Amino acid sequence: EGKNISVTIISGGGSVGGLVEVGDGHYVCTYTSPQTPSTNVMNITYANLWTHVSVHSIMVTVSAKKSSDVTMASPNSTITYILEYVCEGNDALRVVWINDTLPPELEYVSDSSGITPNISGRNISWRFENVDVGSHSITLKVRVRGYVTPGTNITNKFSVEYFDRFDREFYTESNTIMVNIIEQGTGGTPPTISGVPNVVVHYDAPYVLDLSPYVYDPDTDKENLTLILSDTLHASVSPSDNLKIVLNYPEYIGDTKAPYTRNLTITVSDGYGSSSQTITIYVLEDYPPQLVAPLSDVVFDEDCIYWAFNLDDYFKDPEGAVLEYYAIGMKNITVHIAENNSVRFSAVKNWYGMERITFVAYDPNPEHYYAKAQCVINVTVRPVNDPPVMLPISDIQCNCGENYTIDLSKYIYDVDNNFSSLSIIVKTKAEWSINGTILVLNYESPMVDEITISVSDGEYVVSETFNVTVGAVGAPKETFSAKRILPLLATIAAVIGAAVWALYRQRTVIDEVFLVYRDGTLIAHATRRLKPEYDEDIMAGMLTAIQDFVKDSFKDEAEWTLNKLEFGESSILITHGKHSYLAVVYKGRAGERLREKMDDALSEFEEKYAEVLENWDGVLDRFRGAREIIEKMLR
Repeated sequence: EGKNISVTIISGGGSVGGLVEVGDGHYVCTYTSPQTPSTNVMNITYANLWTHVSVHSIMVTVSAKKSSDVTMASPNSTITYILEYVCEGNDALRVVWINDTLPPELEYVSDSSGITPNISGRNISWRFENVDVGSHSITLKVRVRGYVTPGTNITNKFSVEYFDRFDREFYTESNTIMVNIIEQGTGGTPPTISGVPNVVVHYDAPYVLDLSPYVYDPDTDKENLTLILSDTLHASVSPSDNLKIVLNYPEYIGDTKAPYTRNLTITVSDGYGSSSQTITIYVLEDYPPQLVAPLSDVVFDEDCIYWAFNLDDYFKDPEGAVLEYYAIGMKNITVHIAENNSVRFSAVKNWYGMERITFVAYDPNPEHYYAKAQCVINVTVRPVNDPPVMLPISDIQCNCGENYTIDLSKYIYDVDNNFSSLSIIVKTKAEWSINGTILVLNYESPMVDEITISVSDGEYVVSETFNVTVGAVGAPKETFSAKRILPLLATIAAVIGAAVWALYRQRTVIDEVFLVYRDGTLIAHATRRLKPEYDEDIMAGMLTAIQDFVKDSFKDEAEWTLNKLEFGESSILITHGKHSYLAVVYKGRAGERLREKMDDALSEFEEKYAEVLENWDGVLDRFRGAREIIEKMLR
């Protein structure tokens, strides 16, 4: 260490040895004499004889840090303190005492030490022996007593007391933190953190982990959240981004050499509440995959398919492993990763907006602990103006001198505009007006009129034409000629015949099958027949009704097996499994056979994709073949 040592023996006659403290007390050595001096040897100096001096280490010192998951708390709420102590040097501590004397406003709830603490009054203490070099922490959970009044500042101090292995002196380090008490119900909804993967790092190589895809807070901007780490010696919050952490683990921690593992608890707080997740850090000799160039943000038009990039151009593995990929964070956007790792984007029909999507590259070798690299990008779908949709209006009959009304909202639809913002022109011989969505017609005399209704959104114009037969005042509104009544009778006969046949066969006709993940993501859809273009909105309505119903139903899974909804003239039957649910849209009677088919299909799906479902990353391509399973129900 650059220090010289000399030992002068002033009286011989025995062996010489013992502990030697050098300089400012930071170096501890054991000295053994190269010989046993005779009794007549006096004042012999052994200088710089390092072969006889064993340097143990820099004497261990300890730094103490304390953090809280909140800066504001209310009566009867809980506060989580992280008591961190860092042992610096190369040797373990012989004994460590952690002491926390709680202020009277707080009461002990639990801790993460794994041992039973000694609690005496408001004092809590933990005793550990042979504590290795590195960062250690205890998570202490306490409760604010109900009588504490808002405006109170609670100050909590903890101390670390320790002996090292070669010095019997007593050392103390301490740290203090303050929490302000506020009124109940003023803190909003606390943030959550979940889904953070375990991380593989190479020793002495900084690794940046973006936590933004795994953190959610409904009422606090992400830039106002705070991260608290259980190991501040090897993990730190990036100075440029409050939701990125930098990991840097050494080759050696004490006598432990890589490869080794360490746990890291990550707490996210909005100042009023918090959430935590503990992950495992694998410190290896192999390097994890690397992001060699950042992915660019993606922008494409509504209702389009966009091929963006090939992931192999952006991620590499220094060890030469063939990487695999997945994406997370999609709600309305679909990401398809092709076999050559090119990426295709699309979105829900008529949806536009922005989503943050995370692409993850990983080494599929389990011996490398599925080492990962990731990149987060913004994907924006630009709105595109769709033309209005106008459905056909049947010919009508009315009498002159009377108001005849038509509710245009049943026939006119625009996904991009409200009805009130559309321009509607009516070409007719009648006096007409529109009140809200109601078209009012009034004729002065009998006639046959051809009406054309044109709808414009400012860019597109669509029209529909129908006929109006206007009778005299008081005339019947319906006259049945043979030409009109025969098709009607044929329709009635067909309907009656169909009804009789259905009753006779007691047949169930399945029109649609939806296979949906438990978070509401559509995995696969099978239909009996193709629909006109405007029926896509009906399909979207069905799916929304199913998702809304199941959202609440999954909260009490123990009591929920099969449930039925009505949707217009059709019925919807829903059943759920461990990770997904199946919904069928049908006509007829829901007999036991239908329920058996649903259970069989869902069981087949969940058994076939059990491993994927357990930790699904949102990539629909992992469920190839799912549609074939549910299509069998239509046969």
